Amino acid sequence: MVKCYAHTAARPDGTNDPNTERWQLLSAHLRNVADLAEKFAAPFKLGAEAKLAGLLHDLGKSDF
Repeated sequence: MVKCYAHTAARPDGTNDPNTERWQLLSAHLRNVADLAEKFAAPFKLGAEAKLAGLLHDLGKSDF
């Protein structure tokens, strides 16, 4: 299975950390954003729509 990443970790000098264990997986990032978007939009009764937008917002980063 191919791993897709949303964010890479950086070293103190600003270069990418080569240890992929510290990088954020795209799947985790999308779920985290979706949950936050749902929470922030709930008072407007738009939680479900915001969650969907959160799940889809970075799919262009995938290799599919």
